[in-house]
Amino acid sequence: MATKLDSTGIPAILKLQELTKEEKAAALTVLLLVFPGVIIINIFGFVPKFGLLFVLAPAAILALLNFRMALLMFFLSFFVNYIYFYTLSVSTIAGIVLTGSYFITHTFREGELKNPLLFPLLILLTGFLPSIFKSIDPATTIILYTQLFVFAGIITALNSGFRRDDVVKFFMAGFLTLAVFNVISIFIGSFMGRNRVFGFAGIMFVDYAGLLLSFLLPVILYTKKRRFLYVSVFVFILLGLILTQTRNAWISTLITISLILFSYIRSETSIAQKTKKVLQVFVVLFILAAVALIAYQINPTAFSRVTNPGYRGPIQSEEDLAAIGTFATRMFIWITAFQAFIQNPLLGVGIYSFPFSSGAYSTLDPIIYEMFVRNLSPHLTLLEVLSETGIIGFAAFGIFIWHYIKLISGNLRFGKSRHDKIVLAKSWAGVYILFSMLLTDAWLWGHGLILWGVIIAMNLAVQKEAV
Repeated sequence: MATKLDSTGIPAILKLQELTKEEKAAALTVLLLVFPGVIIINIFGFVPKFGLLFVLAPAAILALLNFRMALLMFFLSFFVNYIYFYTLSVSTIAGIVLTGSYFITHTFREGELKNPLLFPLLILLTGFLPSIFKSIDPATTIILYTQLFVFAGIITALNSGFRRDDVVKFFMAGFLTLAVFNVISIFIGSFMGRNRVFGFAGIMFVDYAGLLLSFLLPVILYTKKRRFLYVSVFVFILLGLILTQTRNAWISTLITISLILFSYIRSETSIAQKTKKVLQVFVVLFILAAVALIAYQINPTAFSRVTNPGYRGPIQSEEDLAAIGTFATRMFIWITAFQAFIQNPLLGVGIYSFPFSSGAYSTLDPIIYEMFVRNLSPHLTLLEVLSETGIIGFAAFGIFIWHYIKLISGNLRFGKSRHDKIVLAKSWAGVYILFSMLLTDAWLWGHGLILWGVIIAMNLAVQKEAV
């Protein structure tokens, strides 16, 4: 069935008018079908893989025929902390349903699929493809490679819908609501005396938090309506991020926030306006310091991973190894990944294949390898691309990133010229991902890859609006 378009060419299904009785019934059905599986996964941490598909299949079939239901399932999936197969997450499966629903329910117009990242995206997919032939398990690598097609599908399915600010607000409001509930679960864990707590969303929440803070801050700076609400949510999520004790997310968030504040001050030429903005920036800095102090009061060990560099004595047991600090242990992974690249410089070891092939390239003591390297990814975006796809894949990735940077830069200029808080929020969320990529590889697979596709779609929608 084809979806009707309004005068702007936006699928009517994406408008946020009142749901019909049928859509309300469909939404309730989706929730009743999905939530039992979500609760089981988050409480017990495991369900049989085919059993999970069986539970989700009725909801997925229903969502295929209703794009709004597919979108609802999609943003719920980011908070299900379950890896289905190596790096394939529940959001990957939900992304397939969302993309399928879009193509089933949407009536396409001529040239609609064209966008500034279409050709670079094709280069990326093509550049990663030859690495499959170097994998020690090509069948597994091909299965994992398909998540890149889901990434491409998400960009295609969402960029036309995200031309409307109300659709962006709908998605982000839902995401923020789930993030707030996740922070509550972090508070509960912290008060119970647990050391590092990530909530029901799992460790990926640290990047959700950084992304949401980067999205919220421009909204706070450029609006007066509901500012108290936005500030409250900002403080709440920031507090949750600090309590996770995740340094790379802290660094990426601080860099992005600093650039947002600097750009905010620099955008004014009037001395009076610039002085006013400087005072606002000082208020933001005061809030950051106050939240850090509150986090310390809630959990005095919140900053221990910064102040305590780890064990520095002689290594005499596995306990000593485990206490030497994450930076030192990451070096074991990086050394192994670099060895993998040296031995396969052109094509790498296979896209998404390092976790199950790293043993063939390790020169580490077997105990160290088992503790710190086996079944883990390289943890750095550039190193993962280089070791898994070689020079060819790295070049393709570089081309894609270059065009992505151009897209974000253009949107920042466009947003500043119009003082458009939503455009700036989308753009700075994209900037956060760039800095985060320097410290993690989480944006290349699973929830991170799919969410990156969402942010790209949002920013591509700005380009269409600007034309």
